[in-house]
Amino acid sequence: MPHCQHCKAKRFFHETNNFCCADGSISLVTNDVPDQLYNLFVSNTAESTQFRTYVRTYNNKFAFTSFGVKFDRNLCRRNRGIYTFRAQGQIYHYLPDLIPSDGQPSNLQLYFYDIEHEFENRIVDSIRMDPSIIAQLMDLLRVNPYSTFFRSIGDLPNLEYQKICIKSDPGLDQRVFNAPTSSEVAAIWVENDDSEHLTPRDIFVFNHVGGSHLVQYYFGCYDPLQYPLLFPLGDIGWHQGIQRINKRIASVFANNCTTQLIDPHQSTSAEELLRREEQG
Repeated sequence: MPHCQHCKAKRFFHETNNFCCADGSISLVTNDVPDQLYNLFVSNTAESTQFRTYVRTYNNKFAFTSFGVKFDRNLCRRNRGIYTFRAQGQIYHYLPDLIPSDGQPSNLQLYFYDIEHEFENRIVDSIRMDPSIIAQLMDLLRVNPYSTFFRSIGDLPNLEYQKICIKSDPGLDQRVFNAPTSSEVAAIWVENDDSEHLTPRDIFVFNHVGGSHLVQYYFGCYDPLQYPLLFPLGDIGWHQGIQRINKRIASVFANNCTTQLIDPHQSTSAEELLRREEQG
């Protein structure tokens, strides 16, 4: 299957021209990446090669969300032929509670829980990862607004009584915006606080209620929360109502954004949501 002629995205056979960039009507700005991280991605050193070999493992160690999917367990257990992972249905991203239920922090909890042992917590059970690369990534991601925010709540008294609100969409045009700050992507919220700045689409993470919190695929924070190594500065990813190059469509969204947004719950995929937005 040929790459998209507009954005050069790789496509599977069944994916149409609308699947990636709506047939050229959406153009994303290249995310800024710190030089040190860029070198890990492109250099030919032994360290960079090791990083790229296990880049998904490194990313998962710093991801704020976890990955959830129903999959074919019998197929995964096969020990002959090419390893195959077959997802069945929708893939989900989740945010855990603030306090780990078993005392073992993961995902966003690693940024503020038991911070004195953060390095040890990140390399535990990770024999394939280079400790020096983990240390570099810890330092590099301190500029990430989500990292900055979650590190700040580690100093809060009575964390067990707090809850946080993560903004589903920072509300910025991806083509012209500056990288978001920590105050723009999330906030600490307690009962009886003024909630006028919050929306039903925002994600509330509680201290400890024994559950995970779904991050919808059409949220602007969906990608930067799951892939911090691709969005190290917290740049927003694809989101509902993303601006298009076509001036007529862009003008409609800019002047009448509230009425033109389509209910995403009626769409089963990003492609369908894009198509319904364009028709609407």
